[in-house]
Amino acid sequence: MGSCRKMTAHYFLSRKKATIRTFVSIPILHSYFFQNNSPIFQPFHFSIAFLTNTVRLNQPIQTNEIQELIQECIKGNAAAQKKLYAQYMPAMYNRAVRMVADREQAKDIIQEVFFLVFKDLPRFRGESTIGAWIKRITINQCLNALKASNKMNFVAYEDRFDRADEKEEAPQYDIKLVHRAIQELPEGCRTIFNLYLLEGYLHKEIAEILDISESTSKTQFRRAKKILLEILKSTKNE
Repeated sequence: MGSCRKMTAHYFLSRKKATIRTFVSIPILHSYFFQNNSPIFQPFHFSIAFLTNTVRLNQPIQTNEIQELIQECIKGNAAAQKKLYAQYMPAMYNRAVRMVADREQAKDIIQEVFFLVFKDLPRFRGESTIGAWIKRITINQCLNALKASNKMNFVAYEDRFDRADEKEEAPQYDIKLVHRAIQELPEGCRTIFNLYLLEGYLHKEIAEILDISESTSKTQFRRAKKILLEILKSTKNE
């Protein structure tokens, strides 16, 4: 991402009397985790029945440990900053890969995400979990990248979705296979699929974010699900 900022190992940021002193270079952390084969994907199997059920993640109350970690990050504790990055980077990278379907672009996005995280951490008020806050920044950065690419088109789709298909017993697929299949989806319906099923946004919210109608969001989600199932079935038959 051309807009990614290059950061030195030491920098100072100020926001409304709150100053964060950062001793960890985002590019250095970034390189360390990716070059040392950090376990981004955990190998396990699951049923693609998840495709017919919306994922809704609970938002737990902030724990004292996390609150202390955040305060130490703001103070410039390098160990705390590294721990925060290590804890949330893999999940955010997974999310970015799913959304933009390009690993190198996802790495650039994640670098930008954590630049923003450490820059704005003094303004974090704990109204959501720190993970939810970082997730929101990640999703926004991914959407900005997708919109800038001008590839996020929503192809007209004749909705002949058969509800009976939802009741079929789904085979088991490796999570890596599902991730790859998601990346093969057309950009427009893939974005809606990710936002609705995997990120928990409502169709009304997606419509507002993407400036489309709610019905378009719903039909594009069903289109994505149909294409994804076809990809998975064809892959399994190979």
